Amino acid sequence: MKKKLLLNKSKTSLKLFILLSCINFLFISQSKAQTIGNYAGLTGGTFTAASGTFTSISSTGSSFSFTSADDGTFGPISLGFTFIYMGVPYTSCFVNTNGYLSFSPIAPAGGATYGPLSTTATNFHPAICPYLGDLQGSSTTGYFQTSGSAGSRVFTFELKDWGVYTYTAPPSFSVQVKLYEGTGKIEFVYDNLSGSQSRLASIGLTASSSQYVGLNDVSSSPTPSLTTTAITTAGKPASGQIYRFEPPTNTGSGLSFGSFTSIKTQSLSFNWTHSTPSNTIGYLIERSSNAGSTYTTLGTTFTNTYTATGLTPNTSYIFRITPMTEG
Repeated sequence: MKKKLLLNKSKTSLKLFILLSCINFLFISQSKAQTIGNYAGLTGGTFTAASGTFTSISSTGSSFSFTSADDGTFGPISLGFTFIYMGVPYTSCFVNTNGYLSFSPIAPAGGATYGPLSTTATNFHPAICPYLGDLQGSSTTGYFQTSGSAGSRVFTFELKDWGVYTYTAPPSFSVQVKLYEGTGKIEFVYDNLSGSQSRLASIGLTASSSQYVGLNDVSSSPTPSLTTTAITTAGKPASGQIYRFEPPTNTGSGLSFGSFTSIKTQSLSFNWTHSTPSNTIGYLIERSSNAGSTYTTLGTTFTNTYTATGLTPNTSYIFRITPMTEG
């Protein structure tokens, strides 16, 4: 349900639109017990291994150059939307030639990040790891792309024609990470190329060096585990293989605007009600100043009230309040 409220305040000439939305963003409360197992069907959510098609974005996406084909890093890259991972909203990431994407606010150290998932490497966690290992590309070029419409966009990061260190042609594989707006879903998609791969690697997700979920092999039906830090046998997934990690869906309903509790020249406090919160444990607050074309993440709250600051008089705003569930 969506509800808009227009407020005209003659003293400050401040116009404010409030938009409440029940879009199913996913979220984890930092004040509650959070577990990465909720991304893999171990404590909630689902893990799926499926057969699909690897479609390269090398001709449709944006290209960039790593600092090096070996142990190279690039970023930050804008996702183009807010992605919720382990209770934190992210709008950008770093990527690395060693087969991972990191939400660390600081660029990860290159050579210290070969894995396993439990690594204590500086600025590595939290990380999305489609194929974490001592890798090297056929070049320094990587690709990224944000596609889809607002509310259901997909960010894709691709390593094309990759292999293990020291790289020797032909390439061994290509791999993509896909992050889905609005659901929190994460996918790994692979292309198995002719080059050999004889080293162990790690496939999975991490929150920290002590909290991770890993797959035990590269088959069409691997087993996710909270104790697996690397695959048990060297290899690479088949072409078109997809590994999908999806947190629980928010099942709350009945979100509606409450009232303004404080209106000042550059700030506004408001509240809302949620008649059937179900598994909602928090709310994501976003703001738009261009009629909803784009939104800026303001923060999160675990109550039904929020104070927005830094507002500009004579400006129209839309505030989007999204219920979130543990992921």
